[in-house]
Amino acid sequence: MNLTQINKQIEKLQEQKNKLLSEQEANKDKLTFKRYKVLPKLKVSNIIKWTKPYDEIIVPRGCRLIKQWELFKLLEEDYEIADEFLGDYKGKYNLFWTEQSRFAKSYNYTSGLYLGGGLYLSSGNEDLAYSDVGGRVVFVKEVKNE
Repeated sequence: MNLTQINKQIEKLQEQKNKLLSEQEANKDKLTFKRYKVLPKLKVSNIIKWTKPYDEIIVPRGCRLIKQWELFKLLEEDYEIADEFLGDYKGKYNLFWTEQSRFAKSYNYTSGLYLGGGLYLSSGNEDLAYSDVGGRVVFVKEVKNE
């Protein structure tokens, strides 16, 4: 690869980065956070539809993806909370992308929680190379002593 090709590649990557940052800025206004009694040390975002690969998820500043066990607890602990949290997504099949577990990181896998139509939960990991399936993302913020 010569210098001209490298510069073109850098320009292309910069354009992609700028586009993703613009999308993040646009989605920032769509995020709302709420505290739930089952996760008292977290503020949980609303559910965001995600249509790109797992490794392109843009985590807003000051946030992180929800972990599998946190999402499981949110959906399993109290049906009223689950109903409120899921809103229009209730009763539908959903793949929630979650923060990579240690296992997933060590094998370059994704982490996710699958929610079946009857509120059946299962977790899974798949190769990052095959993570282009659309899904949902949920972000959390750690609550400082409030």
